Amino acid sequence: MLCPEELCKTKIPEKFIMNRIILYLRQLIEYYYSGNYICMEPSCRTKTRQLTVEGRCVVRACKGRVVADKFTERATNDSLRYL
Repeated sequence: MLCPEELCKTKIPEKFIMNRIILYLRQLIEYYYSGNYICMEPSCRTKTRQLTVEGRCVVRACKGRVVADKFTERATNDSLRYL
């Protein structure tokens, strides 16, 4: 891989590229696990960081489902598969 012509025209070291990919992966995983989950039931709308079983709300009386607030599991998985 070469640096674009208008910049420097030098070869980019493989170790630099690998380091950037590893740092990106760590940031992606940290971002995923720091996200919140929101209950989709309009009367509940509970927000939690707790991972749930089968996507059920953490409030016992609520029958709603929780979804990721910012970054979904699918988006994380797609990014990991792309790399």
